[in-house]
Amino acid sequence: MENAGDHLPAGFDYRCPDAEYPTRWGATSVPPCGACFVAINTAAIGPDDAKLRHVVAHEFCHANGIHDEQAADDCAARFGFPNIYFKR
Repeated sequence: MENAGDHLPAGFDYRCPDAEYPTRWGATSVPPCGACFVAINTAAIGPDDAKLRHVVAHEFCHANGIHDEQAADDCAARFGFPNIYFKR
């Protein structure tokens, strides 16, 4: 993500792997948060590297203030990691 220009904001922890949200591929706390984080559930994502990259980019976009799910997908796509997995 960093090489593509999608950066995790200062103050955010990156939790990967993380299974705190078992039904989700990823989760991001929304500021103001005590301990802000991006959590990536690799078990739910499975062994697909392209899907993993999309989820990480999508969650980084949320961490950078994009709250809408489709907008976060669009943001991830701008960095080269499109949502090719499902339609919103």
